[in-house]
Order: sequence, then structure tokens, then C-alpha cells
Amino acid sequence: MRHSGRELNVGRPSAAARRLRWIARLYGVVAIGMVPWVVALGVSLPRISPNSAAEWIGLDVFELLAIGATAWLAHRRDARHGWTAALAAALCFVDAWTDVLTSPAGWQRQEALLLAVMVEVPFALLSGWLALHARRAVAADALARLPRPVPTAAEPSRPGRRRDAAEIPGRVRGAQTRA
Repeated sequence: MRHSGRELNVGRPSAAARRLRWIARLYGVVAIGMVPWVVALGVSLPRISPNSAAEWIGLDVFELLAIGATAWLAHRRDARHGWTAALAAALCFVDAWTDVLTSPAGWQRQEALLLAVMVEVPFALLSGWLALHARRAVAADALARLPRPVPTAAEPSRPGRRRDAAEIPGRVRGAQTRA
């Protein structure tokens, strides 16, 4: 049965679609914001700590790629964004852990601890939540985008409503049918 646009229940996007759009935007902004950070690390870290520069820059580049892939896949409404979100969560936890443990005592350790508690761990927890709920969000969005006809006056508005004989097609009022 084909429906015209007037008969379909199309309107504002579903809650799942709005959530996926919000997640794609948030992860996109974080990924874009990480680019200057990675470039700054690439310029300054080899002078400060030449032995561990490649490790730190590599970890942040992998974080950037995981967060960017999550944004792209969530924007496409692809359920695989859960896998990249899980990877981003793991990388953010590892980054926070190693930042705190390898920073020297004093203000640098306090700065690393503050960054871990205020930014990296909450983002890792959000990514973990996203990884657990990715498939459900995409399925709910796909279900919400299915066309649903809007009931007309001739159709019952409540499922299970009993119709009398005059409303049943092919049934003549007062006629008895025998098999």
C-alpha cells in the first residue's frame, strides 16, 4: 500500500536520531579540538622528553582517530560507532592513567590529575556508555524512520476496537452468511 506524504506520520526526528546527531557533533568537535593539541605535542614534546615523545604523540593520535571515527559513524547512523566508542573509551582511560602516573610530583601531577578527573575519565565513561547502547540507538532510529500511516476517520484509531457489521468491507447489514 503506497502512501502520500500527507498520510504518513513524518515530522520531527525521533529521540534516537536526535541523540545520534548530538553524539556525532560532540565527538566531531572533540576530534577537531584535539588536532591543535596533537600538533602542539608534536612540536614541544620532543624537546622536553625525546625518549617518550613518540609514545605520547602516538597515543593521542590514536585517540583522535577513534573519536573522529566515532563521530563519522554516528553521523552515518552506523551501529559500528559502538566499536570505535569502546576503543576511544579504552584509549582515554589509558591516557589518563599514564598521564597521572608518569607526571613528576608537584603542580604537573596535580594538573594531570585534574585533567584526568575533569575531562578524560568522564569522556571515557561517556564513550563506554555509547559503546553499550550504540546498536539499540541505531535500531530505534531505523524503526522510527519507517513510514507509518496516520489513521483516517474510517479506520479505527485504537487497535482492538470492535467494529460493527456496517464498518466491515463486503458485509451487508442484516445479511446472514452460511458456510
